[in-house]
Amino acid sequence: MRKWQKTTERYVAFLDIMGFKDRVFRARHDDVLKVMEKLSIYIKSIKSNAKARIKVRRGVTLPVFFSDTILLVSNDDSQESLESIIRSCSWLTWKCLSMGLPIKGAISYGTQTADFNKSIHFGKALIDAYSLQQEVYFYGVVFHDSVELKLKNILTLQYRNECISYDTPFKKVGKIKHYVVDWTIIDELKGMGGNPTCLDIVNELYLTVSGEPRKYVDNTVEFVNSMKLPVTSPNTQGPLFHRKTDQQ
Repeated sequence: MRKWQKTTERYVAFLDIMGFKDRVFRARHDDVLKVMEKLSIYIKSIKSNAKARIKVRRGVTLPVFFSDTILLVSNDDSQESLESIIRSCSWLTWKCLSMGLPIKGAISYGTQTADFNKSIHFGKALIDAYSLQQEVYFYGVVFHDSVELKLKNILTLQYRNECISYDTPFKKVGKIKHYVVDWTIIDELKGMGGNPTCLDIVNELYLTVSGEPRKYVDNTVEFVNSMKLPVTSPNTQGPLFHRKTDQQ
């Protein structure tokens, strides 16, 4: 039986629910509570899955949820753990945006203490993830350079496409090439039918903000639209991941 490691090299994701303070001040407390309770159910499902997996295999991610912050930490530095935290980030981003909760974040790697019994969570990895997500200027999750070094094996798996190289918008410096989590693959995985697309979900967010904050929505719409196109890795000659176009 594998055990949870309290302090080790691991992957850490810091996810920030944006506009939470404004929501608390403007909305009825009970309405905010209902939203948070619904989100809590989704986060608990990640925890339940982790408890089931840790006994038999690697690739475990555990969540911490407090106020407007979701922290995800992996059990170790294995490829399976990296895949697990990426999947969790992708799924949570889609779930939050579907609920009208704009979210952004970053995934980093390094030594991190995650002692759930004593509620102690700290480390360089957490600081790196927190600092990077503050700079991000769209709704989504980016990879810190400490994780990009670890993506090589995953990027060679053609059946996986949650990782994408993208001209990512940042607040002060404009667009910078970064790997990001492509949460829009949910459209392909869930089978559309009459369900709203990722673009439909993001467009709804225009009704929740005005002025400068709408730039986040603009940038996210641009991201969603760009994910419909074939993507070329900056380090290779051919397509990194092939996305379906309207003509296919």
